Amino acid sequence: MAGLMVVFLLICPFNAFAQQGFEQEIKQLKERIEQLEENAAKDQKEWEELQAIREKFEHLTIGGGITGIVQSAEMDDDWDDEHAADGSYSVDLEITADMDKWGTGFLHLETGDGDNVTDEIACLTGSNADALGDTGNDLEIAEALWTFDFLNDTLSLTAGKLDPVTLMDDNAVAKDETTQFMADIFVDQLAMEWPDDYTPGFQVVFAPYELFDLKMAALSADTDWEDLFNHMFYGAEIALHPEFCGLKGNYRLYGWGNDRHHVEWDDVNDQISTYSGVGEETYYDDEKNYGIGLSIDQPITSDITLFARYGWQDDDIAAAVEEEANEGDRKGARIFDENGDLVFEPYGAIEQSWSLGGQITGQRWSRPNDVFGAAVGMAMISDGYEDYLENYANSQLVDGADGDADDELHFEAYYSFFLNAHLALSLDFQVIDNPRGDEDADTVYIAGLRTQISF
Repeated sequence: MAGLMVVFLLICPFNAFAQQGFEQEIKQLKERIEQLEENAAKDQKEWEELQAIREKFEHLTIGGGITGIVQSAEMDDDWDDEHAADGSYSVDLEITADMDKWGTGFLHLETGDGDNVTDEIACLTGSNADALGDTGNDLEIAEALWTFDFLNDTLSLTAGKLDPVTLMDDNAVAKDETTQFMADIFVDQLAMEWPDDYTPGFQVVFAPYELFDLKMAALSADTDWEDLFNHMFYGAEIALHPEFCGLKGNYRLYGWGNDRHHVEWDDVNDQISTYSGVGEETYYDDEKNYGIGLSIDQPITSDITLFARYGWQDDDIAAAVEEEANEGDRKGARIFDENGDLVFEPYGAIEQSWSLGGQITGQRWSRPNDVFGAAVGMAMISDGYEDYLENYANSQLVDGADGDADDELHFEAYYSFFLNAHLALSLDFQVIDNPRGDEDADTVYIAGLRTQISF
């Protein structure tokens, strides 16, 4: 009995100490649990906040690109500038908001600067369709539009500030100057009087079957947001999408009209030939312009796609009237400045234009993302412009030109190296014969390097 008492007296202190330690551990465990609960509640709140933010922005898609181009041109020894090396850049940011049954919004912001060598070579068409000119690096809202879909997405209506050249004349391999051909003749249809810039308007697309769709567009032709419906650009296109041997092609035929006030070539040439002195007024009857176009792209193998494009416009039209004068029902276009110097700038120099070519991807040489493209095209001048060029406009041509007229011929080839999914380098080479329709001007050779960053 005494032994048991001794053992009890010896164990109790240790038991008390163990109990105290156990209670301390329980206390710490409770504190840890409370801390975890607090952190969990905090994490849950943060998660809910993130989810709320995500829900607000999950309908947005953001993308864009940065394009830098350097070109060097070799020209006639008789010109003021035998060699030209210029650059340009552009930045595009595109935001798409998919609002489900409420339609889709699209915002395109654009900035950039530089003419590149286009202003140096004085051609009927440019060598760099991406060059924005001397913009002062201003940020512009290029497009701001909304699209509604109806009838199970077979009918859509788009309205807002639109880019006219994206509405018709599309092409799978010859439309994007940032990744494909750079010369204007291989990007857009030349014998077509597009509105001068991004402009308000609307487009309707009807696509009841995969085989074909129909587009109709009406845009302000003046692009200045004043008197929106005074002068309009209209266009309609039907597109067929047949499939041959599992390869789907696109065949687009369209017509257009521009009801701005225009002057005809006969009036221009008559006025120039009979002009008698400074201060003489020049007036012309009101004319409208119209034309047709065709754009085709067709894969012939899994890695080779061919394209062709053709356009025609009214060959009587010389230019849109920039200045109006009140004299009865007649409109005026001044072709001489206050000093009596010829300042007329012809728009309708090109009656017809055609281009054809293609691209091949690099999968045959283990570079599946790389692209090689080559194309040839011609800007065919109108009879009125030829008369103007040969008889009245020698002093208006580039230095060294004699004024004998002929069609302007273009060739372009490029190779795009895709370093990764977001970065591509393109080597580009162009040849322009009979620049500005002058057959006595030497051929122009242009070498270019383009860097394209996409995100």
